[in-house]
Amino acid sequence: MHRSATRKTLTLALTASAAAALVALPTSSAQAASNCWATGIDAWGHHAFTCNNVQGANVYELVDGGTHIIDHLRTNPSWFACRADFTDRPNGSSVHPYRWLWTQGDDNGTWGWVSDGDVASETNTVEPC
Repeated sequence: MHRSATRKTLTLALTASAAAALVALPTSSAQAASNCWATGIDAWGHHAFTCNNVQGANVYELVDGGTHIIDHLRTNPSWFACRADFTDRPNGSSVHPYRWLWTQGDDNGTWGWVSDGDVASETNTVEPC
């Protein structure tokens, strides 16, 4: 093989290796999270959004993350009606620390709030309440 052809082949191989290494670099969970997706219309005529979430996530009566657990999400993914950011109600999430999502629990069908920290998908696509 001619010397310039060898150099060109080596450069291409190194470039391909560098690209593969870049693809394998870890990203933060905020960057790696896929978006929630619209999956239909809820009972009030709003879009329903499906998101990946923690199986068994608590559903709270109030957006306080306290002891008022009224239901759980047993499925993953689950659907959510809307989102709200309550600046005085932190949820422990580093991505959206004040965001809560309105949904219906799986145990007894009670409506309530789930912490954004229990949702793995990016929730910006969920409509505001």
